[in-house]
Amino acid sequence: VENFALLAGLDAAVRGSVISVMPLAVYDALGNAASVSRAYFIAGIVSLIWGLMVPWFTRHIPRRWMYSAGCALYLIGMVLAITGSALAVQAALICLAMATATTFVCFSSYVLDYVPRAELGRSQTMNMLFAGAPWAIGPMMGVWLRQVWQPLPFIVVSCLALALLAAFWML
Repeated sequence: VENFALLAGLDAAVRGSVISVMPLAVYDALGNAASVSRAYFIAGIVSLIWGLMVPWFTRHIPRRWMYSAGCALYLIGMVLAITGSALAVQAALICLAMATATTFVCFSSYVLDYVPRAELGRSQTMNMLFAGAPWAIGPMMGVWLRQVWQPLPFIVVSCLALALLAAFWML
């Protein structure tokens, strides 16, 4: 239960730190609210389709590699976001949405496979406890890091994604 809570906390740090920065980066790259809305709509549709396909992929690719691919998508998204061009930032948004769907589906499947039914309530409580601080601090930290240097939140999130991947493989 504690191992899954650690993964949930690291995942929350990745997502929480970038959630407030991406809309700003997308707006800077695209220049108007309508384009930002369109970019998020497209990313949402892609992530919905991708998320529905993850269970199918895990029938053909071991789940540990799919989870790793989700972490790799976080890294690819961060590299694309750093470039700052309109097309790259839109692609980054799609990569982040796909990464979130992939890691979420795989994480949930692992929990159902390895946490006994009687422990599911405790598991969810621990997950929320470990994820609470990153979700509370991450959005504020991301914006502050962006004010220091625009690429900095993406670099920090890349390091967090690598930590998530490393923790996953160690566990």
